[in-house]
Amino acid sequence: MLPTIRFQLETDMQAEYAWIIRAWGRYSGFTPLFVETEPELTVSELGISDIRLSHFFRNTYLHGDHHAKAYFATAPVHLHAGGQTDHLSTAFYMLSCQQEYAPFEGDKYGRFAFADSWQYRFDAADKNLVAFHFDQLTKSLPLVQQKILKQDHASRLFCTHDIDTVFGAWTEQRKALLKKGRVGTLLQLMFRHITGRYDYLELEKILAIEDAYDVRSVFFWLTERGRGRNGIENADYHIDDPAIRKKMQLVSAAGGSNGLHKSALQTTYTEELERLHADGLISNRNHYLRFFMPDTWRVMEQAGVALDATLGFAEQPGFRAGYGLPYRPFDVSGRREIALTEVPLLVMDTTYRHYLKKDPATAGKEIINLLDKHRQDAVINILWHNNYFFDLAEPGWLQVYKDVLAWARDNAIRSVMPEDLIIQ
Repeated sequence: MLPTIRFQLETDMQAEYAWIIRAWGRYSGFTPLFVETEPELTVSELGISDIRLSHFFRNTYLHGDHHAKAYFATAPVHLHAGGQTDHLSTAFYMLSCQQEYAPFEGDKYGRFAFADSWQYRFDAADKNLVAFHFDQLTKSLPLVQQKILKQDHASRLFCTHDIDTVFGAWTEQRKALLKKGRVGTLLQLMFRHITGRYDYLELEKILAIEDAYDVRSVFFWLTERGRGRNGIENADYHIDDPAIRKKMQLVSAAGGSNGLHKSALQTTYTEELERLHADGLISNRNHYLRFFMPDTWRVMEQAGVALDATLGFAEQPGFRAGYGLPYRPFDVSGRREIALTEVPLLVMDTTYRHYLKKDPATAGKEIINLLDKHRQDAVINILWHNNYFFDLAEPGWLQVYKDVLAWARDNAIRSVMPEDLIIQ
C-alpha cells in the first residue's frame, strides 16, 4: 500500500493541480490526499508555500491563452515569481497537451503539426520531461523523500500493429520491384495475389517472430471502408470477412489482443466498436493518428474505450505530451480528468520511412539510440504496420523490428499488454 501525503491547494486551479499531483503520485509512489486543514505540504503562489506556483501561469491559463510561447520563453520550463522553475505548472502544461487547445492551422490531414509544437521549438521531442519535473519536485521536498521510495520504472515494451491494408502488397510493391529489375520476385507476388495468398494477411509470420522473443502485441483493425475525411483511405477489407475473423481469432489464441483502429469516417466509436466485436478490454488507435483536443478523448470515454494508443507525432518520434508513461488525460476545456488510459506513442515505422525519408539501416540505428535513452520511466509504444513485415522491395524494415525485439530482450525490457497498463 502506498504512503499518503496530505496536500492543501490554495489556488483557483484546484482540479488542474490535483490532477497533476495524482500523476506525480503514481509516478513516484504515493497517494495524495487533498485537505483544508493540517496539510503536510501546501501548494500556492506564496513564497512560504512548500510548492510555489506561478501567478502568471494561473492568469494566462484562466484567460484561455494556451500557446506554448505564453508559458515557455527560452526553454521548455515555466518560472514562478521567485525566478525558480515551477515544476508542477510546467508538468501540467506538457501532460495536458495544452498547446493543442490553442488555434492551429493543421497539416493536410487536419492534425496538430509537430512543427507547431514546443517540442520542435526546443528540440525536445525525445525527452521525457514530465518525468524529469516529477523527479525534481521529489528532490526539492524532504518530506516526500522520507515518505516514499521511488518506484523503479524499468521501461516496458508495448508492441502494436495497425492493419490498414491486407490486399495491398501487389498494388504497393509492383512498381518498386519492376524498377529494381526483380522480375522473379514480382511474378511470385503476382501469383500469390491471384491465388488469394495475400502477403499482408500472413499474420502468422508476425506472431511467430514475436513469440521467438516472448513478445505479445495488439492488432488494431479498421471496421470501415472507403475514403474518409481529408482524403484518407480506410480499410481495403471487410471486418466481417471470414478470413479476417479467422486472423483475429489467431491473434487471440496466440495471446495477443485485437483493438479498434478508428477510421477517418464520420461513424462513431460506438458504431465501430459494435462492428469490431472484440472481446475483453477495449483499446483503440486512431487511423493516421488523427486526434483533436479534447473532443477525441471525450467521445472515446463515452464509448467505453479503456485504453488509447494514438498520442504521438506522425512526423517525428518522441513524446507528444512530454511523458513516456501511461496516464489519465485531462480535459482542459472541461477542467476534469478523462476516464481512460492514454499510452503515448514513441516510435512508428512510417515516421522514419515517409516523413524523415530514412532507409532501414539508418532508421534502425536511430530507433535503437532513442530506445537506449529510455530504458527507465517509459512504456515503449511501438507501431509497426503489418505491411512492413512483407516489404519485398525494401525488406530491411523487417530486420529493424527484429532488432527492436532483440534490444528489449537483451535489456530485460518485458513485453506488456493493455491490461497491464490500465490506470484505475
